[in-house]
Amino acid sequence: MAVNAITPARIDAALQFIRTKRSGGDVLLETIKSGYPRPLSPIYPQLSTIEQTMVQNIFLGMSAQKAAAKAAQDMDSAIQQQ
Repeated sequence: MAVNAITPARIDAALQFIRTKRSGGDVLLETIKSGYPRPLSPIYPQLSTIEQTMVQNIFLGMSAQKAAAKAAQDMDSAIQQQ
C-alpha cells in the first residue's frame, strides 16, 4: 500500500494524521500542498494513458525527448479526434 493511500483528503485532517501516524511526513505534506485535481475533460482517461505510456517508454530505455515527442503527437491526435 502506498504511504499516502490512507491519508485523509481534508488538509487539516491530513496534517494531524501525518504528524501522529507517519514518519518522514514532510515529503507527503509537500505533495499534498502542491497537488492539483485532475483536469475535467471527456478524454482525460485517454490522455492519462498516453502519459503513463510515455513514462513506461522512458523506463524501458527510450530517450525522454523521443518519448515526450511521441506522447505529444498522440495527445494532439486524441484532442483533434474529440
